[in-house]
Amino acid sequence: MRFEKSDAVGDEGVAAVNMLFSRELRWIFREVSKRDVGVDAQVEVCRERLATSRLLALQIKAGESYFTESTADGWIYRGNRDHLDYYLAHSLPVLMVLYDPRSGGAWWQHVSRETIRRTDKGWALFVPRDQRLGEQARAPLEVIAQLVTAEGRVRIEPVKPLLSARLPIRGVVAETSISLEAASILADRSQLALRCFPRQLGMFHDKWIIVDKKVAWASSANLTWRGVMNAFEVLDDSTDRGTLRRHLDHFEDLWARAIPLSTALRPGA
Repeated sequence: MRFEKSDAVGDEGVAAVNMLFSRELRWIFREVSKRDVGVDAQVEVCRERLATSRLLALQIKAGESYFTESTADGWIYRGNRDHLDYYLAHSLPVLMVLYDPRSGGAWWQHVSRETIRRTDKGWALFVPRDQRLGEQARAPLEVIAQLVTAEGRVRIEPVKPLLSARLPIRGVVAETSISLEAASILADRSQLALRCFPRQLGMFHDKWIIVDKKVAWASSANLTWRGVMNAFEVLDDSTDRGTLRRHLDHFEDLWARAIPLSTALRPGA
């Protein structure tokens, strides 16, 4: 059985990328055993020596030929439509990593609908020169690793501006010590008008936001400053009128029965 030079370069590329993630970033690299189908590896983000369960899928292309179509700012990778459909449907964010055996360097790009360009023969992806795999890639890759698409998980950033905007925003929180403490902090730092739903009326675990009576976002975010302002959470949106009306009616019922936050925070309340 022949072992071609391209096979050796491919193995070198996987080993080199493994070393870069392990040595430069101290992240967990897991090679996929059957690399003839699918991606070549997965990498798990680590922070302060702790695994985070945030994963990236890696498609590693090794060889000088992947650097022949260059621009002043990077290189163009071209692929076929079948591979693109596979990458875009993947349950993890997919990175295209180009490895140059001449320099030992590797460069990456996130394969997404925003970064690819469809062509008559397939698709093209621009891989920037300034996206070299190493310590400098830590921050942007951590952000991409939060974009898990398998179950419609998205970043909660679209709602962050609402917390600092000078808009009339109302909210209801459950009467628990943690919720009240977090709510008081949020109320101080934003334009939120918050009320407390008394414990004696029952407990609820609703987590949703209605904007301009046009869209309802149901979220996994907890009502804490970290949870709302820094977390990356499950966020599903709906513009269905029936769904919006049910959410609005439910909110108005909770709001009417809730008490002012200042009353709930009063000693002995």
